[in-house]
Amino acid sequence: ITAFDGLIVETADDLTLKGQVPTGGTERLLVEVTGDQVSMNVGGSVVADTTVSIKAYTDSSTLAINAERDIAFDGVIEGATDGDKFTSIVMSADRNLTSEGVITGDVVAIKSGQNELSGFGDITITDPARITVDQSLSFLAGGAKGDILLRGGVYTVLDAAGEMSFTALNGSVGSVAYTMPDSTVAVPSLAAHGLIVQAGKSVDLQHLDIDVLIDAELTQAGNIVIMDKDDLVVNSVRLTDGELNITAGGALTVSEATALGNSDRNDISLMIAATGGGSGQVAPSETLTYGNITTGVTGSGGVLNLSKNDSTDLGFTEVNITNQVSLADANAAASIA
Repeated sequence: ITAFDGLIVETADDLTLKGQVPTGGTERLLVEVTGDQVSMNVGGSVVADTTVSIKAYTDSSTLAINAERDIAFDGVIEGATDGDKFTSIVMSADRNLTSEGVITGDVVAIKSGQNELSGFGDITITDPARITVDQSLSFLAGGAKGDILLRGGVYTVLDAAGEMSFTALNGSVGSVAYTMPDSTVAVPSLAAHGLIVQAGKSVDLQHLDIDVLIDAELTQAGNIVIMDKDDLVVNSVRLTDGELNITAGGALTVSEATALGNSDRNDISLMIAATGGGSGQVAPSETLTYGNITTGVTGSGGVLNLSKNDSTDLGFTEVNITNQVSLADANAAASIA
């Protein structure tokens, strides 16, 4: 299907895009939808398998896929030629959204649980998913209840100032290694200049390659884990009641980190990981710098751990400061070389 201008698909029921095997054939046909302003508004669910390709007809095309139930997208979204692209892609489900597809555009927004009455819906992206954007990539899960889980896959924001954001106000956010049905392990890769995270229950973002953690907030009891491959600057992290673990593969600078709970589990751990593995593992030489750190709102608050290695005891430097309400200006310039 090719539309040189707008293409609108509307149905009160489900929309299934799937190539069929023709009579006498052995392989399924491809389903290709090409247009400038493409909009799909579906009263049921959207299912698009690997035979589906949605292509931008111009260099400023837009795409919106809205479903009042679920979205399962495993196809490809890209430009029809090298110069064509979708400047805006919005994929929004009122319930759950899953994908193993390939998506390319300037600005991409992926949403679940968008029904105003219920607000329930998860986002689950699974390898071999590939999402590549120029400016920004955002994930928004259901406001009443919804998790965001990246099970393998590659997620890349190309612009030097590009951002990736996750919002799960009453759920968890995670990027984890995932064992595929064939027993291979898919490891996710997330690359962007800036990262913003807001969640309710937990944050476990590993396999990151970001420059700046602009803001991370956990509004309910739970833990935050951030693991970055290289240098990392952390502007602000806040936990209501839980443990914070930040690991960088290079220099780590933390301007502000706050764990507001009053129990012993409100620990903050800032670590520069060792490089290599096994007997070849070496302690890093980068610098760990921290600013305003709050480990609890009472004297029974948590512990601040600063270290320059991982769990293998290879001569790392560690500082433990216990029962501190705040480590503020007096330590703003402190560092472990």
